[in-house]
Amino acid sequence: EMLFLSDTLDDSYFEDEKTVSANLEGALERIDIREDCADFTAAGLIRFYIENKHRLAEKNKEEIKTSLTGFKYWMDQYDGRSDGMCHWSENHQILFATTEYLAGAEWYDAIFADGKTGREHIELAKVRIEAWMSQRFYYGFNEYYSNNYYPEDIAPMANFIQFARSEDADMVQRMKI
Repeated sequence: EMLFLSDTLDDSYFEDEKTVSANLEGALERIDIREDCADFTAAGLIRFYIENKHRLAEKNKEEIKTSLTGFKYWMDQYDGRSDGMCHWSENHQILFATTEYLAGAEWYDAIFADGKTGREHIELAKVRIEAWMSQRFYYGFNEYYSNNYYPEDIAPMANFIQFARSEDADMVQRMKI
C-alpha cells in the first residue's frame, strides 16, 4: 500500500493536495466507516502522517487528523456509531493500541470521537500495550508465524518502537524484546 511506501515518495508527490487527497481517499473511507480491518489501514496512515506531516498540505493533515481522531480504538469507546471491527485477536489488539497511542501523542489536546483527549488515549493505549506485551512474554505468539498475520503484528510493533514518546522508552525496550 502507498501508505507503507512513503519513504519512496519525493517532495513533488506532496505538492498537489488534491492528488494526495485522492490517494488517501480509500484509506480515509475505510477508517471513517470502521470496516473490519480498518485498524490495518489506520496503522499505515499514522505512520504515513508522522513521517510526512512536514510535507503535507494543511488540508491533507486535517483530513488525516479528522479520520484518526474520529476512529474507535477499542470496544468500550462507544460514540453512538456501530461498526464491524474485530478488536480481540492478537494482531488487532496491538494494531489498535499502538495506533491509538500514536494518534493520542500526535493530537495530544484534541478531543476524539469518544469525548476523550489524545492525552487520555495515550494512557488507555499504554495499558493495552503493556497487557499485550505481558501476554506475549508469558504465552508467546499465536499468530506470529502466520504469513498472513506476521506483518500485522510486526508493523504496529515497529511503529511503536520508532515513534513512541521518549518518556515511554522502557516500554519501547520491552517491545524490542
